[in-house]
Amino acid sequence: MSEGDHTTIPLDEPEISAIPEELKAHPQWVCWTLDDEARASLFDPRNHTAASGREPDTWGTFDQTLAALQAYTYDGIGFVFSEDDPYFGLSLVNVRDPETQTVEPWATAIVQFFNSYTEIAPSGRDLHIIARGSIAQPLHRSRTYADGQTRRFVIRDHAFHFPITGHRLAGTPSTIAERQEAITRFCERVEGLASQQATEGQAQTAACPPLETLADILATEFPPMRWAIPELLPEGCILLGGRPKMGKSMLALNIAIAVATGGTALGHYQVEAGDVLYYDLEGNRRRLQTRARQMLPAVGEGAMPTRLIVKFIAPQIDSGLQEEIRAWRNTHPEARLVVIDILAKVRPAKQSRNPYQDDHNLIAALQMLASEIGLTRLIVHHTRKAPAEDPFDEMNATTGLFGAADGGMILRRAREEDNAILHVAGRDLEENIALALHFDRPTALWSAVGGAEQFQRTQARQQVLEVLQQYGIPMTPKSIAEALGLPEPTIRQRCLRMANDGDLVNVGEGHYRVLRHCASRSHRNVCHSCHLDYSCHLCHSCHPCHCCHSCHSDSE
Repeated sequence: MSEGDHTTIPLDEPEISAIPEELKAHPQWVCWTLDDEARASLFDPRNHTAASGREPDTWGTFDQTLAALQAYTYDGIGFVFSEDDPYFGLSLVNVRDPETQTVEPWATAIVQFFNSYTEIAPSGRDLHIIARGSIAQPLHRSRTYADGQTRRFVIRDHAFHFPITGHRLAGTPSTIAERQEAITRFCERVEGLASQQATEGQAQTAACPPLETLADILATEFPPMRWAIPELLPEGCILLGGRPKMGKSMLALNIAIAVATGGTALGHYQVEAGDVLYYDLEGNRRRLQTRARQMLPAVGEGAMPTRLIVKFIAPQIDSGLQEEIRAWRNTHPEARLVVIDILAKVRPAKQSRNPYQDDHNLIAALQMLASEIGLTRLIVHHTRKAPAEDPFDEMNATTGLFGAADGGMILRRAREEDNAILHVAGRDLEENIALALHFDRPTALWSAVGGAEQFQRTQARQQVLEVLQQYGIPMTPKSIAEALGLPEPTIRQRCLRMANDGDLVNVGEGHYRVLRHCASRSHRNVCHSCHLDYSCHLCHSCHPCHCCHSCHSDSE
């Protein structure tokens, strides 16, 4: 249909609260019904006579139209576009699957390009974009490609109407945006005609993202990737997951302070200073003060994070959060990082019957904004109690959550332990990273202490050394395993590797003891009589073995 898709399935009643207030203020509303052939008929909501998109005296106010919808058997309400209002409407035809709620990629690109109020048509298949701007003439496009897919859209700015549902597409603004330049560029690119509204000096070669070719993209010079933490935390939407009360909020605050002060993150990564917006949605001013006072003395003398803006409340996603962050970004040109702690506090309460799509749309909305404004968005979220082979499967959500994000971090830490492993993955990282972290309780700071694999190997060996030092006698792998509560084969292999590396010595009959070193720790020797270590024969001329008292000299 030329004036939008009116089919009345599968959406419910209009979502009145989501309809933009500025649209409601215009007295350009009608009711509509469908006949047996799915053709729409318009009605004046005041007297229920026939209405027309070209006759303003047949339109009513929003309140009159809503009252008529509730009192009579109309199928829906509609907004009439006229020459007296500042709006245009763009209809993307048959681009959404009502069952899976997925949108065709080419249509998603157009939605992102205009970045204005976009709602789902009554059928659930079409999308309607409303923005401020005007066009030289109506634009209709329908083209079938080699793969059989037909792409169709319609743009008009007067003498037509959209059926209004209020069912806003996830990730799009809740308000109507000024998009004159965007619609001008779009029309020029699609139709090849200059819009009458093009201003002098406007770039005529500006490309419209939805219609770019690969050659266009290859010829584009993009600015360098901006990193909140070099090689670890890139721009985009990044999830930070961890079990409750295990230090992920401390980690997020550590990172925020490091960026705001231009200091060192995780005790290792030098970061560039920038403005930070920090949503502490589970905290309060007193608790934040206590934590910051712990951290700041260790961050650096005189460091004062005046560039870190803190908020303790936030609107929900698609209900003002994106607009609030965008407004902050517009007044802070050196912004580098936004932290939201925690995701549950900004998640809309209303959910569909498709949890995967809900999770995906939720993060896609934040990912779209992060890409638009070009900074890092760190989103804190809980993980499940049950461990998983893949750390990122521990996110307390469907795979749609992590799938829509640009990257993720999972903090794995045992309760009461000060050591943890931080797993990092992302589209802009060359490879996945696993970092060993240590938490310093007095300063409340996390520090990177090396690669996770090397750290875990060192920790495992340290367990064996501590048992041998505790008992003070040579022990068999079986005895060590019993003391640690670990399988004997595991400890047997560990003792063999430690002996080969010079950390243990086999004193005979499968018994191991700790090998002591000389002061330089570079030379070692073992008595051939008793198999115990003695002082380095390279450091002095003669040393008696402390066990059998045999003399060992340089000539030995």
